[in-house]
Amino acid sequence: MTATLKRVLTAPVRKLCCYGKEILRWPSKLLQRIFTRRVGLILFAPHKALKAACKTPAQAINGNVRLTSGIPIWKNVIAYPLIQTRRENHLGEYFYGGLAESATRTLIQESIHYNGVAYCQSLPPSYIDKYSLDACPEIRQPVLYGGILYNHFAHFVCECLCRLYAYPLVRDIDPYLLFYAPWGLPKYLENGNFVNQVLTGFGIPSEKVVFIDQISKIREIMIPPQEYGYGFLHRPAEIFVEFARSFRFGCKVPKGFEEADKIFVARSGLRKMGSQIGENMFQDYLVKEGYKVFYPERYTLFEQLTVYTRAKRVIFSEGGAIQACILLPDLEAEVAVICRRRDPLRNIPVATACLQGYGKRILWIDVVRGQYQFGLDTWEALADIDWYETSRLLRDHGFVDRPYCILADEDHSSLVRSELREYLQEISSDPRFIDHMTRYKETYPLWTGPSHLIDPRDGFPVP
Repeated sequence: MTATLKRVLTAPVRKLCCYGKEILRWPSKLLQRIFTRRVGLILFAPHKALKAACKTPAQAINGNVRLTSGIPIWKNVIAYPLIQTRRENHLGEYFYGGLAESATRTLIQESIHYNGVAYCQSLPPSYIDKYSLDACPEIRQPVLYGGILYNHFAHFVCECLCRLYAYPLVRDIDPYLLFYAPWGLPKYLENGNFVNQVLTGFGIPSEKVVFIDQISKIREIMIPPQEYGYGFLHRPAEIFVEFARSFRFGCKVPKGFEEADKIFVARSGLRKMGSQIGENMFQDYLVKEGYKVFYPERYTLFEQLTVYTRAKRVIFSEGGAIQACILLPDLEAEVAVICRRRDPLRNIPVATACLQGYGKRILWIDVVRGQYQFGLDTWEALADIDWYETSRLLRDHGFVDRPYCILADEDHSSLVRSELREYLQEISSDPRFIDHMTRYKETYPLWTGPSHLIDPRDGFPVP
């Protein structure tokens, strides 16, 4: 039997096997929907929200909305897909696409996202030319623009609430909420998902969320000005602060944290996303000082907030977990943050700006002695922290009673070598690491001098 004939005869069997595997997945997918969604959303999917939003409404948005809420209403808008593009040596993300006026095909200024250093969207003519309005969907229902929704916990809490403060102002209209999701759709319909829990906490129905991934027409859309995100955290608008205070969540204490009033929010479970040499040893020290080690990635957002609100002292290992405190503008616990990296392009202490913007004082500890990253980004670095100096600062501010032990030079060197070995094993297949190491290729000129070997019988170099 020839190879070609064999492929022809076995193709239906292979296709049937693929279908069989997919059929077997259906029950598990259905069970997942049943157990992780509200009853009314078991069979709900994002495309159904878009389809419903395209139905003709009974009436247009009342013009008084702008008079009472101050939110501009735009008519006949074109929504171009949002595509991430790369800009070397620039902070933040940058995109092509967004909401544009249909007459001029230019971006609506109020809709452009500010990433902390620049307005990060543009609409080049070459990008416009890629899309046709022929047979594209038209959203006819009232819509509130939510902006960019990042499928990443810290970015979502920090950057994706920047326009939602307007929802309570137009709740009576029951609008759909329009988002772009350039990093992929989160599992926002599942009860334990952080997006779902944020929407629930603000009383926003997840079934009214619409995502745009194709060119679309929008009959009327309300576009609230951006009032939060990077560049706004240190001095948030009062309307956003009041919105944050309206967040409600059911108190849910994780098992083992019923009596915990001193919390260390660790990163040791996220080694591939940036870690510190010796953090496990420092955790053991904090446990002896009465702290409970908390791994936020293992718990729902509501559980994280419950732990923080019940605590008297919280020590964060610097990272995205602290952004959960954006939803706690009146947090009572004393807070310390241990810096885990340095970056030539950014001021790392801005990670705490969400608390400082609410008028809360925090203890920032930066005793980074160096870091290893081998071509990876700084947030993925393996950092060398002076843990003794960290403990001294914590003791000076009442977080601990005793200092951490000082490691002898040989013990510290052994610890660095051990954790560096693990780190290199983890990143060895990363293309960025390989690209970085190719720059260290040794090259030597062709040897033109005498031989380095000597003949002992006569003392002359070997030819």
